[in-house]
Amino acid sequence: MSKILVEHGLKMKIHMVLGYSRPTINEALAGRSETTIARKIRLYALRNGGVEVPNNN
Repeated sequence: MSKILVEHGLKMKIHMVLGYSRPTINEALAGRSETTIARKIRLYALRNGGVEVPNNN
């Protein structure tokens, strides 16, 4: 799964708005989780300026 890069502060905004923990957000944006919560986090990030990039694994 691809990574989503976000600007400084967007992870905190995701935490405040959606209420998920920082580790959950990090796992979702790094593409290491495929849960419903991860999809919600990724969609929020993309709609708020995040950029999807290929994961080099």
